[in-house]
Amino acid sequence: RIIPLDESGRILLNYLGPEKTFPYYSVSDILHNQFTKGTFKDKIVIVGATALGLGDTVNTPFSTTAEYPGPEIHATIIDNILKRDFLHKPQWTKIYDVIAILILGLLAGFVIQRLDAIKGILFTSFLFIIHIIAGTWLFTKFALWVNIV
Repeated sequence: RIIPLDESGRILLNYLGPEKTFPYYSVSDILHNQFTKGTFKDKIVIVGATALGLGDTVNTPFSTTAEYPGPEIHATIIDNILKRDFLHKPQWTKIYDVIAILILGLLAGFVIQRLDAIKGILFTSFLFIIHIIAGTWLFTKFALWVNIV
């Protein structure tokens, strides 16, 4: 399988949701057989610590603080690979960025000088909103990551 990576060789994770998107089971419950039979049948099991004090937590798009535990990151990577549900940032997005800056900048520059202040603000706000909508559409429809800022 081909796994798309960024320029630094890192995978762009398609996070599925907030913390505890995947089921958690306490090692104590497992050792004392306090789980339903067949819970782990035909499943990939990741064993790891999820306590906040261990330092194995990161920020994600779904969390404002570093509360997403490392084992859930690994589960997300495995899920992305098995489902082939990757985020993509192809090389052409760099060209898209430059073209967007040039076209939006030049268009705004030419139009604003012919408008009064309020209409100029409205026009540039409209361009900005269109650019954000286009970036969001590419992300949600095709899992393509383009810069919108």
